Amino acid sequence: MRDQAQTVSWLIEDRDRANEDHMGMLVQKSGTSCAGGKGAVLARFGGSLEHAIYDAAAPKPHPFT
Repeated sequence: MRDQAQTVSWLIEDRDRANEDHMGMLVQKSGTSCAGGKGAVLARFGGSLEHAIYDAAAPKPHPFT
């Protein structure tokens, strides 16, 4: 169970970092007329991490001895 929780924790940390980076990019570009293609890629990456988090956090059987 600890390994599963650690995996979920790492995925959440990665998602939060991606969201922070994406927000930073939006703030920097807010005063310019640049259309960001990389921001969209980062947003899709964050979305894929959401799916990975839910998959990793799904209940799994844990054998005890």
